[in-house]
Amino acid sequence: MDLKEKKIIETALSFFSEKGYYATSVQEIAEECNISKGSLYKYFPSKEDLFIGVCTFFQNELFEKATFVHMEDSSSSTEWLTKQLTLQMEDFIAKREFFILQLKEIPFKDNYKLNSLRQQMKSRIMKWQRDILLKAYGNAVKPFVWDLVVMLQGMMKEYLMLLAVSQQEKPVEEIATFLVQRLDALVLDLKSRPNQVLITNRELIPIFGDHSDIKQSEETISSLIQSIKESIMISESKVEDPFLSSVLLLEEEWKNSKPRKFLMEALLSYIEESSSDSSLTFYVQKAKWLLEEKKGEENSWNI
Repeated sequence: MDLKEKKIIETALSFFSEKGYYATSVQEIAEECNISKGSLYKYFPSKEDLFIGVCTFFQNELFEKATFVHMEDSSSSTEWLTKQLTLQMEDFIAKREFFILQLKEIPFKDNYKLNSLRQQMKSRIMKWQRDILLKAYGNAVKPFVWDLVVMLQGMMKEYLMLLAVSQQEKPVEEIATFLVQRLDALVLDLKSRPNQVLITNRELIPIFGDHSDIKQSEETISSLIQSIKESIMISESKVEDPFLSSVLLLEEEWKNSKPRKFLMEALLSYIEESSSDSSLTFYVQKAKWLLEEKKGEENSWNI
């Protein structure tokens, strides 16, 4: 991502947060960035795409920050988990107006692209929380890890909303420490009740939303690869041979009877990181998400 695109995203976040989505015009964002509206549209074809770009950029930024919170830098797994939750809550507080805007204004339900974005972002957060809980507590919590995730999300949501609307500031780390203490108690209790698991992988589809397209993921991934290729050909004035070749290789690999998942994921990551067109992010990350959903179908992959 170049500096101009980052400036557009940061400016859009500021305007969306202060004025709201509908009251903000692409023209004023462009003027604040000292570029023409046409130049802005080269990066983001519509205000909707710009909003998606803002959401995706800042969620990616959160995950990048999380990777630097190493277990080795903490005295215990409890301290490390506290740092992870603190990071997520601090990110929410820093962008509280933007998150509240999403609850009040954005028509996720009536817009397929925005609804897909919301489901994708929610699933990424839940999978991240699953991973940090497994890392903190070990495989012993694996049978009921999704129950832990759901309970953690419920607790975090209510405390964060209180912080968002309250005039009194509460130290985020204090709340994170309190939540981890509650998680410790929940883990002990759930270990003693192994037969009381409520949430399994099967229940996740209705939790994440209507992912009926997962049932036909082969067709969907094919269409996403086609969208990626078309988007590249339209947006890139001069497509580098290695870049275009990676897209064609991705398409060819998917057509194999047993495609190599690790290769497809590597190619998608390369495309996402190499392109200057952030509109590709939606298609690439959706494809990654669908590949992850097919991970358990061992007969479908040449691992």
